[in-house]
Amino acid sequence: LEIAALNARISGDVFEERNHLKQLIDFRPFSAEYHYELAESYFHTADVTDAVASYLNVLTLDPQFARAYNHLGSCLSWEGKHDQALNTLGRYVELDNTPNAYDSLSDAQWRAGRYEEAFGLKLRAVEIDPTRGWQYKLAYIRLLQGRYEAVESLTEGYLSTVTLPIQRMR
Repeated sequence: LEIAALNARISGDVFEERNHLKQLIDFRPFSAEYHYELAESYFHTADVTDAVASYLNVLTLDPQFARAYNHLGSCLSWEGKHDQALNTLGRYVELDNTPNAYDSLSDAQWRAGRYEEAFGLKLRAVEIDPTRGWQYKLAYIRLLQGRYEAVESLTEGYLSTVTLPIQRMR
């Protein structure tokens, strides 16, 4: 079933993938990982209601499952539940003090209109791992603030450090 679910994911058949994941959950209802994979399937197609429910199932089984806080927080942010999203992503940062955690919390901050907080968190993510290519997001936050000279400076700095076409396109 795991292989069938993975094959379905690779082929883009999310309904088949979800069927296999639900069967796996039926066999192992206390496996947080299977609930997480189902939540991810919903997340990646922006089925927010089902994703949130599935992430909450994961956290009921394992409150320390850091990755579940990440996309749960994103879903809550998409729904405009900014305080809940920030609390959820704050928990993610506590459990998984990585650049990705700071990047996700930053994204929720800018969706909530808290641009300075977003900039500081994004800068922290870039400082921890400058190879991730998130510097362009710093310029984006300044763009949202209407700080165009800063956007130009940040963009020029970013373009001077990247070589991959996808990074330059951003």
